Amino acid sequence: MKDVVIEISKGVVRKWGRKKIGILIVSCCTYIATPAVAFITNSTKLIKGAKTAHTAIACTAESIEDSANLAYLPFDIILFGQPIPIGEDGRFNVFGNDLDPFNI
Repeated sequence: MKDVVIEISKGVVRKWGRKKIGILIVSCCTYIATPAVAFITNSTKLIKGAKTAHTAIACTAESIEDSANLAYLPFDIILFGQPIPIGEDGRFNVFGNDLDPFNI
């Protein structure tokens, strides 16, 4: 009994308790935060894939719209000496002017 009282007075039990509570808090925070890290990692992969798909679809839509102008190509060359584009590059891509689907 005397040894227990001496240890308590020295703070050994208190240090041991703080250490165990600290380990418990860190373990709980790790347990809670680990799924968030996986969620963020998977979200960035999903966003990157969505941007790639959007860029590919925007490039395809722009090509289809430009091909609709092929019927007027002879008139453009006769009247203006060069093909006249319908619109500016990247008009369907909301993420920027880069229409390369593999450039991420």
